[in-house]
Amino acid sequence: MKKIIITGASGTVGEAVVEVLREKYQLILFDQQPHPRFPVEIIDISDEQMLKQKLPPADILIHLAAIPQEDHPMVILKNNIQGTLNIFEVAKSKNIKKIIFASSMMTYGGYDKGLKKPSQPLHPKFHNWPKTHYAVSKLYGENLGQVYATNHNISVICIRLGWYPRIPTNSEQIERGSQALISVEDCKRLFQACVSVEDISFAVVNGFSQGAKDYYNLRLTRKILGFYPQDNLRETVRQHLIRLNLDPESVKIPSAASRFFMNQFIIPAKKLLNLTKDYKKSIKKFINAIKLSVKFID
Repeated sequence: MKKIIITGASGTVGEAVVEVLREKYQLILFDQQPHPRFPVEIIDISDEQMLKQKLPPADILIHLAAIPQEDHPMVILKNNIQGTLNIFEVAKSKNIKKIIFASSMMTYGGYDKGLKKPSQPLHPKFHNWPKTHYAVSKLYGENLGQVYATNHNISVICIRLGWYPRIPTNSEQIERGSQALISVEDCKRLFQACVSVEDISFAVVNGFSQGAKDYYNLRLTRKILGFYPQDNLRETVRQHLIRLNLDPESVKIPSAASRFFMNQFIIPAKKLLNLTKDYKKSIKKFINAIKLSVKFID
């Protein structure tokens, strides 16, 4: 039976990963906080000596531990950057041959809210636009993984995970962010695929459910891991509402046909109207400028 270390095992994603792997593998769980149902050993990943003492040799290490949102730069530096470096160094010293690193969709942060929408779905190889120290720390982890894959022959898979809501999260927030979600069950299947796949030297892949396929490249994930999400947008939202003890009927997700009509006709029409308005404003400004020039000449 393969031995797998999981850091951040008490977190929301960690809980799902433990649930899917515990029947088939020997798990050694670590976190800064205990878990009410799983035996978790308390560690501080920023303390390299503690890691060296407590982490045993293993076949695979799944690194989920991190400050999970933006924070003071020094807090991010200590936990997400120094901590991740410590994890890779100790994994190397313990002869662990495979690391699965939880990166984040926040590495695409600058493409959000239409700031610079790409002409094709966001791809880990071509699209990086961090807007926070947290996102920078995740890009650091990806690049660090490539260093250890290249120089130390450790197989490294980095997953740019979609949104996996934490408590407290309300129905309105889930509705607004629904197309960036990864479902509970797809998350489990994705990490199972990462554990099972072999002969991967280094890879960075996206991890989302089907509702994100128009915005995030999921073909690379299927090509490398043999994983493609099974849960559609409605099912993804339903799973998270239930997990968060919210009313599963509190969010109304439009049908696939409605979303197609919206994306293909309504949204382009609105953009065209906005362009027309901007065009009219520009013409008006140009005419006013000419009038001012004429007055000045006169």
